[in-house]
Amino acid sequence: MNFDSYVAVDHQSLRAVKENIFHELESSEYFIFIDFKREKIVGKEDSKEKYRGSLFSHQELGVASFLDKEVIAFQEDCVEQKEGLLGFLQANTDVFYERDNLVDKIIDKIKERSWNPYWKNTLKFEIVKPYEDAFQLGQGVSRFFHIGVRNLHKNKAARNCYVYLDGIQEVGSKRLLQIESTELKWAGYIYPNALIQPGSVRRFDAIVVQFPPYNLTNSTPKMKFNQFTDSTAYVPNLPVGKDLEIRYAIISENFTMIKGRFLLKVGKEINDFKLEAL
Repeated sequence: MNFDSYVAVDHQSLRAVKENIFHELESSEYFIFIDFKREKIVGKEDSKEKYRGSLFSHQELGVASFLDKEVIAFQEDCVEQKEGLLGFLQANTDVFYERDNLVDKIIDKIKERSWNPYWKNTLKFEIVKPYEDAFQLGQGVSRFFHIGVRNLHKNKAARNCYVYLDGIQEVGSKRLLQIESTELKWAGYIYPNALIQPGSVRRFDAIVVQFPPYNLTNSTPKMKFNQFTDSTAYVPNLPVGKDLEIRYAIISENFTMIKGRFLLKVGKEINDFKLEAL
């Protein structure tokens, strides 16, 4: 059905649970809970035999519930009903009697819920339009290199999104440049925090290349970032004529932070400058 699935198997250590299972739960859009019967419950007065469910699966269900994941839940017949977290969560379970047809039942339920494999609960970097040229009064023509941030969620807007420099490195010498933490500017917008609608993309000013006023030839380009700062101490000292690896980070109120690496190819003419994703 074109879904990328993850099943937690062969993870025996707490480190594996933290680094693998918790990470996969956080980055997943949907959660399928299957409560297979385990050991028999001794001493039950009911005529029908009862069995314990899976303790570990209930723990995963608790994490998925905390992360507000959409859940489809199945319980094998004879498993003790409303035991564990199912007694506290509003997760209506479907009972299955034969394991052989469980996969078909899961497929039917996925179709009934209209689950979609082509969206994700995350933000993503992309270069939609490489640059725009604009005339700035007293500064001449500047080339604004843009990077887009796409919201891959189907119906959740990304709120209070901020852009930060995460690192700058000279490509040849591998020298790291000193940077301070300041917000970068979203394209065509005067505030540091922006909202990105579901399924849409919003661009930010990745870097600006300036030339002296009214003179686009035989001039030395000047690179700068559009930062929210009133102090030159927070402005990176960029080397002249050096290709740069620039790392950016996007922080959002309701999405996990993302980071991206980009290569800025530097030249003597304005058309020699290129910004590419790494």
